Amino acid sequence: MGVATKEDDMELSAPPTFCGEYGRDLVMGIVALGSRFVCSVLNHTEIVNHERFLEAAMSRPAGQGLITVANHTSTLDDPSLPCVMLPLSFILSEHQHHSNRWVFCAKDICFKNAFLSAAFRCGKTLPLERGGGLEQRTMDVAAYKVRNGEWIHTFPEGKVNTKTPDGEMLPFKWGVGKLICDSATGHVNPIVLPWYHRNMHLIKQVKNPLIGYGNTVQVVVGEPVQLDDLMQRCKHCRKDAEQQKLWAEITARIRTSIEELKAKSEPPK
Repeated sequence: MGVATKEDDMELSAPPTFCGEYGRDLVMGIVALGSRFVCSVLNHTEIVNHERFLEAAMSRPAGQGLITVANHTSTLDDPSLPCVMLPLSFILSEHQHHSNRWVFCAKDICFKNAFLSAAFRCGKTLPLERGGGLEQRTMDVAAYKVRNGEWIHTFPEGKVNTKTPDGEMLPFKWGVGKLICDSATGHVNPIVLPWYHRNMHLIKQVKNPLIGYGNTVQVVVGEPVQLDDLMQRCKHCRKDAEQQKLWAEITARIRTSIEELKAKSEPPK
């Protein structure tokens, strides 16, 4: 595990000078309004166990990090679903609490020019290098954030599932296991909260620029994944082979939790 510093964190995630704290409120507010129009006006979104999500995102103990994990079927999964699931007032008051989610995005997509880089940094997005491996600095910064009480949202499949969006999920990447393991070295273990959603692929497909309408999206929020036994092992695991085995065990448990939510969700309408 590489250990990120506050300087590393600031270099990757501080908002651009022109944006600042209030600019981040503005950017996130505009995105939230657009997301709500798409998901709640043009379409309809049902959230099962919504209070469970709100408690973890807004009311967890100070200093306790949060990692949310979900299936990935549309380019609008994030930011749209977190924007619909959170109160608008919470999103617009980011400068006061700094508690909205951080999310990863491929550097060659979200950070390929100065304009996009500034916009996504304002929107709390971390650049991830495709093919950069599990030891890249962004992963260390993400773990640093969680250890310091912040929220990271991630998609363990690693990319949008265009083959079977309402069927079998893609293989999960070990990166989620490493992130959880590296985040568990603080005084308090992070909350790992799963959710499963259906029908987002009907709203926005990868290669289709048009937005779908008249669909019902369902989001099922689960109980926090019980990982204390594995996270305890993370604190004492030093050998590479042992670490990789542990990351795989954590990842498998995450997948099981999301598959259970999938089984409880309603078939697509």
